[in-house]
Amino acid sequence: MALDMASSSQEKRISTFQEVELSTRERKKASDIAFFEDGKADLFCYSIPQNHTSTSKFAGKWCNHSETIQFLHRVSSQGGSTISNEKDKILENPSFTLIAGYGNGTLHKLSVDCELFEQIITTLQLPDKIRRAVRSVHGVCGRFVEYRDDKKSLLILFSTPKAPVREIICAVRYDVATSSLTCLVFDALRPELEQLLDAILRSSLFKLVRQNPLALMTIIMQQCGLTSEEKRKGLDDNILSAEFMTKSTPWNDPNIAVVQNPNNFYEATSILHLSYNNLIFVHHAINFEINTWRHLRTMADDQRIKPLLKARASDDEWHSILDEIDFELGHTTCRRGQAECLKERTTIQINVMNNLIAHRTTSQTNLIALLALVFAPASLTASIFSAGIFEINERSWVSYVASTIPVTFTTVAIGLIFLERQRVAQTLQGLRGMAKGSEKKTITGSFKSV
Repeated sequence: MALDMASSSQEKRISTFQEVELSTRERKKASDIAFFEDGKADLFCYSIPQNHTSTSKFAGKWCNHSETIQFLHRVSSQGGSTISNEKDKILENPSFTLIAGYGNGTLHKLSVDCELFEQIITTLQLPDKIRRAVRSVHGVCGRFVEYRDDKKSLLILFSTPKAPVREIICAVRYDVATSSLTCLVFDALRPELEQLLDAILRSSLFKLVRQNPLALMTIIMQQCGLTSEEKRKGLDDNILSAEFMTKSTPWNDPNIAVVQNPNNFYEATSILHLSYNNLIFVHHAINFEINTWRHLRTMADDQRIKPLLKARASDDEWHSILDEIDFELGHTTCRRGQAECLKERTTIQINVMNNLIAHRTTSQTNLIALLALVFAPASLTASIFSAGIFEINERSWVSYVASTIPVTFTTVAIGLIFLERQRVAQTLQGLRGMAKGSEKKTITGSFKSV
């Protein structure tokens, strides 16, 4: 008996040690994520319990650290009691829980401390993969079905690329048995997060959004698209301004108001280089949006997941979601073409401005050369006369002028001929380069056609 008690106590100590070691390991995993300081949090918490249909009594609010802990306890207790006692009512009125914060985990700290972040994941039963989604640089979008205590749940993980466009991290859990939806979302900046929350909570299809993860992801992706389109429009204005500056735009309407760049090719070139750099980020973000829309469409067509997503939606609502996804996919594909066109236009304007700068520099150099050709013969002749080789008297200036003028004219003429031949040679070299480029394009096009 004593041996059994000793062995059982030893097993308890081992299990306790393993739990502590596991929690320590998990904290180390999250240690490379930038959090708020311990005891601080700024989160938006929203919940509609399963036994209530009215949303007015359970409107969300911004919570600090202690208020968020109370919110988690309330959600956990309401979910537990309702699941065990009011199953029929659950199916009629599924719950919706949303916790939202700002930050991206790198340059912008997540608006929650590490310990509370772990508690949120545990309470909402979100997958551990969310830590990898937060740390992801290039973005991730995945879904999988989880079985826990004989209950089936659909999990969706979403994270946009770490780029100065729109950075959203989202984890969604959809409980199939209760049709309840749980969401944890972070946006890089609080103003953008408030726009996202307004789009979700004030949506005309909010009743469908709170019980269909596909509808929720559609709204989140639409917000990403609005941001990337806004960034692209700003870059388009910069490029159009450069085209006005170089007079290489077909837009001749004087009523079009364009923000003019400073009349300085060097500053305009710097602006174009910055625009091209930002266009790379925008193009990458749009590519990620296209892949995500395709992923959502594939998820809707997946026969294993489709019944789970369609269970709480009518035929009209389901087809409206699919139509929205198809429209956004086509629209985003067109926006990618616009971004690629902007990159080409930016490259052209950079080359044009570089050529104009080179032409201006060449003109200044030629002017200096002409001045040197004018003054150099006169200076050379004066140095010869002052060397004492010839006898100098009151009539020596006549000899100086008579010898300086022919030499100056001859030197200037030879210099002009040389400059003109050099300009013609540069023009011919540019034409040859253009001809070679057109030949390469023709050959490449013929190979593609074959």
